[in-house]
Amino acid sequence: MGIHWQRQELDLEIMKMLYEYGPIRARTFVDIFHEHKQQKVYDRLRELRRMKMLDSEVYIGDSSEDRPSNRIKKPKKYGKLFYLTSFGVQQTKAIVYNAEVNGNERTQKPEEKEMGIYWKTSLLLSNVPLKFTPKRVFKRKYDLPTNLAIDLGYRDWAITIARNSTETHRLNLVQQARIMASRGHNKNLILVDTRAQQLSFVKYFIQAHTPGIYVMVLSDYDNITRLLTDAVMDDAVQTLQEEIGPVEVLDPPEGGCRYKVNNEKTNIYSLIGYPIEQMLKLEKATTMPGYLVLADMQQYKQIVKHFSKHLAKYKPFIAKEHIRTPVLEIETPAEKERYKDWAAEFDLESI
Repeated sequence: MGIHWQRQELDLEIMKMLYEYGPIRARTFVDIFHEHKQQKVYDRLRELRRMKMLDSEVYIGDSSEDRPSNRIKKPKKYGKLFYLTSFGVQQTKAIVYNAEVNGNERTQKPEEKEMGIYWKTSLLLSNVPLKFTPKRVFKRKYDLPTNLAIDLGYRDWAITIARNSTETHRLNLVQQARIMASRGHNKNLILVDTRAQQLSFVKYFIQAHTPGIYVMVLSDYDNITRLLTDAVMDDAVQTLQEEIGPVEVLDPPEGGCRYKVNNEKTNIYSLIGYPIEQMLKLEKATTMPGYLVLADMQQYKQIVKHFSKHLAKYKPFIAKEHIRTPVLEIETPAEKERYKDWAAEFDLESI
């Protein structure tokens, strides 16, 4: 008697998520499908594995400590990454997407060098409450080369998790940003492990005059959310209103000033994410005096220590995060069908 699959709707959601995003840690499924009990999610993962549709690999990587240490870093066992087997890919195409199975379907089993990227992608999916676009769908939507190191998309933001801190990799990111800028794409978020790495990348990108790049620490989930959802300036204005006085938007600008704060004409420049082009403008003193929006006290300390020239004619302040109702993004039926078609077309051999 053959093995019988007691299929549930949650199984299909898990299969679809794996097909589109690639290998994912178990805890992320619990976070995403929070309307289900944790035990049910784990039960469905076990069932899909029993049916030979899923398998898993243990991710062992280096510890990401944001403090100097002379100790030799021992490998750390983080947990399991689940992925679709070749049979799982076939079943997902046939059942979830109603697409033709051509016999060329390949397992999603990640190479060892890719596991850290998939683990960190899972952390973003779990901790940033946004509907991310799978990397292949994002590249297709914006007609970008398939070999670009983009791991996720959000609206028109391209999100890349830094592979390492080598000169070669940083140069590749500079070249990638220039390719995207030539196509009118100027929102590239690079995510690194530590603040020391963040500072190193920012200085490198400034020196290389890299267009359209922002750099943040991957675990800074709240500020990543603020940046991607364009909430930074709203928070900045509200903070100034609470701490300085009334804020008025000048439309059109007057004398090069876009704002009036406490009845004084000025400007507000956000440095959350260290926007490289804005940093270059401030460094050259080509902008009008104004306020500098910072994410937190750690960034303030970095600015004071490493970019003190930016403080000459600017007033830094930390933008408080204000509670706001998340905007539910609803795809139109046409978008859903288009993305469904695109997802079903992709050759998973490249994963």
